[in-house]
Amino acid sequence: AIRKALVAAACRLSTTDNINNPRQLVRIDGTPVIIHILRGLESAGISQVVITLGHAAHILAKEVLAENYGSLTVDLVWCEESSWKRGHASNILAARSMFSMDNEPFLIVMADHIYDPRLMVKCAAHPQALLCTAVPRHDPADEDCAVWAAAPPPVPACHRSARGG
Repeated sequence: AIRKALVAAACRLSTTDNINNPRQLVRIDGTPVIIHILRGLESAGISQVVITLGHAAHILAKEVLAENYGSLTVDLVWCEESSWKRGHASNILAARSMFSMDNEPFLIVMADHIYDPRLMVKCAAHPQALLCTAVPRHDPADEDCAVWAAAPPPVPACHRSARGG
């Protein structure tokens, strides 16, 4: 089973962001999206989460650290502006030292996407590396989306993928 996750919160600004309310803090039933995600990961059996922070890092950190997540350990990685503006791959690079080098799999979760908790449980239960997608974006102007266009169309489910090594 997978026990670690990277929550990618260091990302380029969008039209839904503003200086005091980044999209990761949009509230659903009074709770920020990122808090829903962390609670879902804890419920799925994840024991360690690394969150990469970029725009509005201090605001996100304050919200995240104010909560209790039971047995879940939350570590923060503060990304330089030049890094997080490059896209989601920079989140993985920024957090790589937080994960062991023994090829232990971990989930990568976007901090501003809504995930069904059952999907998190299902994905965390797999012993292999996974590709989990919920809501793909197909904006040709967004360079991060170019990867989606080159890959088979994602579906809202968990898929096993070959692990690099």
